[in-house]
Amino acid sequence: MADTYYRVNDSDVTAENFDGEVLAINLSTGRYHSIRGRGAWLWRVLMAGQGRGEALRRLAASAPESECLEQAEAFINELVAENIIIISDAGGSDPGWPTGNDWEVPPISAEPFLESFSDMQDLLEIDPIHEVDARGWPHVAGDGET
Repeated sequence: MADTYYRVNDSDVTAENFDGEVLAINLSTGRYHSIRGRGAWLWRVLMAGQGRGEALRRLAASAPESECLEQAEAFINELVAENIIIISDAGGSDPGWPTGNDWEVPPISAEPFLESFSDMQDLLEIDPIHEVDARGWPHVAGDGET
């Protein structure tokens, strides 16, 4: 059975790893996301080219509780549903993320954690070239402010 590989949805998403936390911004939806706990490990492994099945097998070997795998499956499905990651044809490495054979699951007890925010959605969705008035960004044309 073939494994499923993922990559960042580069056309809409920008993501950075900050000291163990991944911040991903989906510019098409205006939502930004914080990925922590085992989610940060899953992100790193998937973005470095490891397949979904292999990542889950490695996770199961270190944390055999079935609820851990269910949480990891739900986390990956949520990343796909939020259009942060998309299916890729092969498990090639993303040059922006760590690579290598060090896939050992860190001793993180927290479940995969994805927290999403929409409080800056209006600003992130503005097209700063076409949708602003003479006052410039971040003032949307026709917002009535002076």
